[in-house]
Amino acid sequence: MEQLAPPSPPASYARAPLDALVEGVVRSAVTGFFKGGLLDGADVLDGWCIQYGGDRAEEEQCTVVAPVCVLRRSEGHDVERFFAVEAHSAAEFFAALVGLADYNSRRPGRTKMFNVLLAEAGDPGHPAHAFFVKRCADLVEVSAGALREAVASGELKPDTDCEALAEEFAAVMDGIQLQWALDPAGVDMAARMRAYLDRSLRSITVSGAGLPSDAHTG
Repeated sequence: MEQLAPPSPPASYARAPLDALVEGVVRSAVTGFFKGGLLDGADVLDGWCIQYGGDRAEEEQCTVVAPVCVLRRSEGHDVERFFAVEAHSAAEFFAALVGLADYNSRRPGRTKMFNVLLAEAGDPGHPAHAFFVKRCADLVEVSAGALREAVASGELKPDTDCEALAEEFAAVMDGIQLQWALDPAGVDMAARMRAYLDRSLRSITVSGAGLPSDAHTG
């Protein structure tokens, strides 16, 4: 199974500094990342990117669009944490998606920043546009690949429309995340994602089995 882009971060990467910086920036202001300059405190994010970044081209990109760089690094960590090890079944892959939703609910700053950038990135001229287009395509391809492998192994029904389901997964994940952002206390992101994926899995598995009972935390 192919990994989600972007590539895994370097060995020196540390999640805690990133999470703390993102939370601080979002507390100061959540909207207008690219309107009239970067957010207050973005220079601190620039420093983080350069400290944990790679080549000079990456450093220059961080200097121009720090929030996108930080989100890209965050996505890299998520790939390493939840998808670095190839899933051996559709159930395992779905469980990883539930774990990611649970993890996102426990880092509100990053998740709210993601939602804001995603909304603004609908403009083709926005600095985050290309990132989100590629992210969506990668997520669909990886999900479809996991489903195709599960069909080949006999876990899923042979008539499963892997591409259509993968596109649906991506839409539902982002939609539930948006609902959570509007009402964090009233929306259990992981529980809703689990319920949706469990129903989906039961409808396409040959045996009718759903998610394992421990598919919740990341």
